[in-house]
Amino acid sequence: MPLLTAPESRGEHRSSFFSNRFANARACALIASATLTCFAATSQGRADNSNADFEKWQTGRKPDFALRDIDDKVLRLSSLRGRIVFLHFFATWCEPCRDELPALDRLVARDQSRKIFVIAISVAEVPERVRRFFEKEKLALNFPVLLDQDRATTRTWGVQILPSTIVLDSKLSPRLIVASDYAWDNLDISKLLTRLSNTQNQSIDPKREIVSYDRQPQRRPK
Repeated sequence: MPLLTAPESRGEHRSSFFSNRFANARACALIASATLTCFAATSQGRADNSNADFEKWQTGRKPDFALRDIDDKVLRLSSLRGRIVFLHFFATWCEPCRDELPALDRLVARDQSRKIFVIAISVAEVPERVRRFFEKEKLALNFPVLLDQDRATTRTWGVQILPSTIVLDSKLSPRLIVASDYAWDNLDISKLLTRLSNTQNQSIDPKREIVSYDRQPQRRPK
């Protein structure tokens, strides 16, 4: 079940707002079982989701990875041991994905435990496209946006629907997955942490510094 790339990378030309929305809708529709997820998010509004919408992870541990972010800095997953990591797979052309990025930023801001660390992973998009998106939307997120241009990490983690979010415990073991958009503003953080507590044996320093990621693109030298 192949994961679809952005419409532009398939050579499609979109000359109007209508054709752009049609291409996005068609892209979502071609991802198996994601059709209702995409259309529910765009035409009916979000459901009042809760922790029950998370499914238990079934496929065991996955290998470590290292990806570059849109500012060309490298982040390795294993460096985040001791944190609760949200791996959020998205694409800038996927309309439900666009709303989730600021919602995830708000989730991090209201996490008083400072245990949650979000990693957004752009799937099969070139860096300049992703930079333009953040510049146009004026998004400044306090978490990294990594680039999985060849989809190797996405395939390894078995992601076939966008958006998808995988929750890792403090030992970086995958525990939960939601293969759809999610109402992150409604997530009860304390309940989620309690749900993960069976494997959270490592102490986490609440004063540990959190890197702030400025999503404004860097100016390139002329």
